[in-house]
Amino acid sequence: MPAPPPPAMGPTPAGVSAAYVPAPVPVQARPWSGSRSPITWVRFVVGLLLLVLLGYAFIKWGLPFLSEKVIMPIIQWEAKSFRRPMLAVVIIASLALFPIVFLPSGPAMWLTGIIFGYGFGFLIIMAGITIGMSIPYWIGLLFRDRLNLWLEKRWPRQIALIKLAGEGSWFQQFRVVALLRISPFPYALLNYAVTVTEMKFNPYICGSVVGMIPDVFINIYSGRLIRTLAELNYRKHRMTIVEIVYNIVSVIVAVVFAIGFTIYARRALDNMERSGICSEPVGVPASSTEFRDNLQGCSTARSVPIDVV
Repeated sequence: MPAPPPPAMGPTPAGVSAAYVPAPVPVQARPWSGSRSPITWVRFVVGLLLLVLLGYAFIKWGLPFLSEKVIMPIIQWEAKSFRRPMLAVVIIASLALFPIVFLPSGPAMWLTGIIFGYGFGFLIIMAGITIGMSIPYWIGLLFRDRLNLWLEKRWPRQIALIKLAGEGSWFQQFRVVALLRISPFPYALLNYAVTVTEMKFNPYICGSVVGMIPDVFINIYSGRLIRTLAELNYRKHRMTIVEIVYNIVSVIVAVVFAIGFTIYARRALDNMERSGICSEPVGVPASSTEFRDNLQGCSTARSVPIDVV
């Protein structure tokens, strides 16, 4: 019995034999698309219940302890020890220096929200983090080769994306940095990571400032919420129905915005990396090894979900 004929091959680029064209690989479903399995929903419900229990335990026992022993004493101490201008200088200095040694800047932002609120607090934080994102850039240039080896071992896909953006226009560099700032990519690490690419300082710092705005407002809001809850526990004051509804709605809105920004950043970065990998190389002969490697990389990239952050 004669063997069945081989399946028909699709059109191949001019000058490239069919043997070198990679076989199509099915695209895997995105984590956020399609139907969820029952196990996934069970994990989600269990995780949500654990978060609710932890939140209740924190409000019931942790918050009264923190408000009495930590938060209110700090507020009273800073009111007696520092004038507002001096305190602003101290916070700016901490926000500028902490990222250099990979210390978290969140507590300093919360303290700014607790003391200064949204208006003046926003200006203080933006001044501090702008300096804090600039100094590591210039320090990283001095150790560029060592950083490149270390970062490519730990975060190869992320560094490849930043390098890809570094070869683009001013706006492409600006956009990638802004999206990485919105995403959960480590804040202090990104300050150094861009130095191993061809990215210029101006699009880097502009994209960083724009991308940090949502995070700054969320941290200021967190500080204001901490102060409100601490004062309620410290002064034994009960909230009205309107205050309770306002705080609950505010928390939900903040969480939704944070999740929404993260999902948007991940999808945008994913699309940018795919378009960069799968773009047709300019000036490369179709029969060359580089052209075939590009086709193979494009096929592989389409088959693997890219977890940018």
